[in-house]
Order: sequence, then C-alpha cells, then structure tokens
Amino acid sequence: MIGPLTYLDAGLLAIALLSGLLAMYRGLTREVLSILSWVVAAGAVLYFVMFQKELAADLAKQMGTKTPIAQVAIGGIVFLIVLVIVHLITSRVSDAILDSSVGMFDRMLGFGFGVIRGFLLVVIPYIFVFGLYLPDYPEKTPWIKNSISRPYIESAGKALRGSIERFMERVDRDKGGREGGNKAPEAN
Repeated sequence: MIGPLTYLDAGLLAIALLSGLLAMYRGLTREVLSILSWVVAAGAVLYFVMFQKELAADLAKQMGTKTPIAQVAIGGIVFLIVLVIVHLITSRVSDAILDSSVGMFDRMLGFGFGVIRGFLLVVIPYIFVFGLYLPDYPEKTPWIKNSISRPYIESAGKALRGSIERFMERVDRDKGGREGGNKAPEAN
C-alpha cells in the first residue's frame, strides 16, 4: 500500500494520468482520427480478403504459395499502405485544428478522452483475468480487496460486458434472420 492507496489504485491512477497526458499532447481530434485510420485500414484489408479472392489466387500462383498465405501477406501490405496514407491525411487535419483557436479546447478534451481510455485499459484486463480465470483471487489479495477503485472498475466492467453481450445477441439474431431466407413482405 502507498498511503491510503493500494497498488491497484496507484496503477489505475498512473495509467489514467499517463494516458490523459499523452492524449492532451496529441489532442482529441488526433486521437479520434488515429482510431479512424486503423478502422479504415482494417476495412481495406477486409475488402481485399472478401472481394479480391481471384487477385489473391493469381498472386499466390506467381509467388508459388497457397492462397491464404498470399492473402495474409498482401493484406498486411494493404493494411500498412492504407494506414500510412490515411494517417498522413488525418495528421494534417489534426495539426490544423491544434494550431487554430480551438487547439487548447481540443487538448483539454483529449485529456478527458485519455483518462477514460486509461481507465478502460485497466478495466478490460481486470475483468478478463479476474472474471474468467481467477474469480476468487481479488478476495484473497489485500491490494485488490481493499482498493478504493475496485468497485468502480468492477461496475464499469459489468456494464461493458453487458453491452458486449447485448451487441452479440443482436448480431446473432440479425444473422439468424438472414439465414432463414428472404421473406416476402407482408401485404397490408
């Protein structure tokens, strides 16, 4: 323990503060646009894998390898190229915003975003490890059991887990509806 704080509390504060400071330096716009860059790059790879199978098969023949290996190799290259291009574009946008009159406000919002991200960086592994693999461990360990932040971490984890479960149920339900075939619209 560090004064009234346990190691879990101190770790949470350190991670949230560090994440907040890094996000404040970069600004909210850059943080959000960098996430968008990763999503766009992943979408480009998904498009390539789903809709360009013939191209992958042709390239696999030329490389003398199997199609899945060619898809992984080319997918990685596509991912990196798209990520770099989108990052170059988004960095110009975020630099313009940081240099404008709203730059300070963008940095303050970035700090808030970073603190929330840091909190989630503690919540997700905590719930994953102690919710799935070691459910009794927090009660046996004083630095977790006596933590001030433990109730907040666990309640946020339960809410996050519930949201993910509802989302997955909706995806399964939507997927099941499509597999049933196309239904004719009902006449009114």
